[in-house]
Amino acid sequence: MCGIAGCVSLDGRPVDVRLVERMVASLGHRGPDGTGVFDGGSAVLGHTRLALMDLTGGHQPMGNEAGDVMVAFNGEIYNFATLRNELMLLGHHFATRADTEIIPHAFEQWGGSAVERLRGMFAFALWEAKPQRLTLVRDRLGIKPLYYAVVDQLLLFSSEIKAILAVDRIEPRVDPVALHDYLSLLGPLAPQTLFSTVRALEPGTLLTVADGHLRMRRYWEPRWQNEDRIDVHQAEELLEERLQDVLRDQVVADVPVGAFLSGGIDSSLLVSFLAGSGRNALETFTVGFDERDYDESSFAQQVARRFATHHHELRIGRDAASAGIIRDVLDHFDQPFADSSAIPTWLIARETRKYVKTVVSGDGGDELFGGYTAYRVAQQLGQLRRLPLGLRHALVQCTRLVSDHDFARRLQKALAIAELSPAEVLAALRSYFNEADKWALYRPEQRARLGGYRTSERFVVEGEDLARSLALSDLRHRLAGDMLTKVDMMSMAHGLEVRVPLLDERIVDLALRLPTSLRLRHGQTKFLLRRVARRHLPARIAAKRKSGFVIPLRHAASSGMNRLIEETLGVDQPRIAEVFQPQILKSYLDGYRSAGRSLRHLSSYQLQQRLYALVALERWATRMHVVW
Repeated sequence: MCGIAGCVSLDGRPVDVRLVERMVASLGHRGPDGTGVFDGGSAVLGHTRLALMDLTGGHQPMGNEAGDVMVAFNGEIYNFATLRNELMLLGHHFATRADTEIIPHAFEQWGGSAVERLRGMFAFALWEAKPQRLTLVRDRLGIKPLYYAVVDQLLLFSSEIKAILAVDRIEPRVDPVALHDYLSLLGPLAPQTLFSTVRALEPGTLLTVADGHLRMRRYWEPRWQNEDRIDVHQAEELLEERLQDVLRDQVVADVPVGAFLSGGIDSSLLVSFLAGSGRNALETFTVGFDERDYDESSFAQQVARRFATHHHELRIGRDAASAGIIRDVLDHFDQPFADSSAIPTWLIARETRKYVKTVVSGDGGDELFGGYTAYRVAQQLGQLRRLPLGLRHALVQCTRLVSDHDFARRLQKALAIAELSPAEVLAALRSYFNEADKWALYRPEQRARLGGYRTSERFVVEGEDLARSLALSDLRHRLAGDMLTKVDMMSMAHGLEVRVPLLDERIVDLALRLPTSLRLRHGQTKFLLRRVARRHLPARIAAKRKSGFVIPLRHAASSGMNRLIEETLGVDQPRIAEVFQPQILKSYLDGYRSAGRSLRHLSSYQLQQRLYALVALERWATRMHVVW
């Protein structure tokens, strides 16, 4: 795991090496074990290293024997041994044991199709001297990040936007579409970033730069396959077999590998496999909250005892999420990022790095195996949509007669959402600011900049199965834009690598071929994964409900959040008032101060999330001196 950065000129001029050296210096946190720069004249590649394999011989940028194909690589190639043997039989010679060295040889042998042979998590830049061609590649699901920008006939690229900004040639102008998506989803979606001139390379995409032209090719994207005629017992055996294979590959390293253990099904199942693999006691790490409603540490402790791991628990109390910590988290992101689970992720990554350099995590299990409550709600909304229109209208009338009843209010809301288009239904299930509230928040000139764009345009609809459609949208956009961005940024802030076995292509391939009934059945989420879990985990763990890895914001308010909200938004002229209606901003702040009494249409959770999103945006806008 590392950081990469570099530059290629679009008109063939030599690139100033010092420019890339500045970029690499800004990424030191991603790779504290060394740096390197390759000068190819019209292209310069830079790298900062976190050494996990071939500790003495894996320095980058790295090339083939002739040195005319060079790569700067971030990530892990899990099938590198197989590819290495295949390439050796074809006459290639290797100087190191590093997985990185596979890449230049593979491209030399197979060209751009080599990327389809790579299994792992990766983002890399490859320079071929003879055709004078740069290739940027990002892994299938976007586990590792890669950004780029074109300015002054230069294409700049990096693992983090801060390295591109270090060149000091980017105007910090805000992309209005990215801002609109941010308010809905708490982060922008690739290819947009909040900077109008910076783009995120989309997952599963290859970008080539040659003769001054940029060409994009998508080599993979998730699609639901035709549902296999597979029974639940066959599916269990296949999933267990593939999990064993994947974990065997992913714990290959020349340093110890630990595991995040939340106490949920995904991480607990991975720990059960890892702990039984004959190694020394596995190092496991969890977060515990003093607020009982959010605390899952007892589940993690039970799993740790069951598998005799060396367990570390970080307690988050009223002072742990201080205003200073929250500022550090928000300001490490190069764009506003308002998923509050970044706070405990930052804290646990900082603690974990004291013991190990790399851990495995259960990320991806919810998206692939139907773990989110939103999928169950989407399924229920789909059933409502299939009711005759007259019956739906009659139900609306009935709910109005008993509108003071909680169930009636929920049904009335569900019926209203069911009347939307399928894409709008999916957006409603994922949005923190809905479309109406966003348009009310904007000043007129900001509305004009959007030109009628709606976030629902980013959601993928496949047939009538809304649960499948929502999961597919999550896999294509939200997973990389939120979950994986959070984990990468917060872990690499402390030089920690996080591996995600459930997003290995062998697991993904199986999950995409499963019928819906093996993900959601009779209202139960993660049906198949729970059945596998029962074979290995205590019944209490296998049966537990989904609980998000979020910090309790009302808890944090008493130990920092309240102070941060007041100092950021409680000023006379916040920067965001240049694009947002000041009276609407004030209504959110007044609602917070009155504990929600003045904004009854929002739950306390919704209000807290919106305020956190506005705080993150304001801090970013001020720090970056943005141009709206």
